[in-house]
Amino acid sequence: MDRLKKVHISGDMGMLNLVIYLAVIQEITTDLHSLRSHMLDKTRLTQLNNI
Repeated sequence: MDRLKKVHISGDMGMLNLVIYLAVIQEITTDLHSLRSHMLDKTRLTQLNNI
């Protein structure tokens, strides 16, 4: 019974780590997307100025 409890706790920790991991990935991809759109806006502005 005691061993089952330990496995369950480590399983919860694994899920928690997975959730944190996914949240971090989500954060990074969001940052990359906003950075990319920011860069695109900048190039668009430059192109407009060049016309």
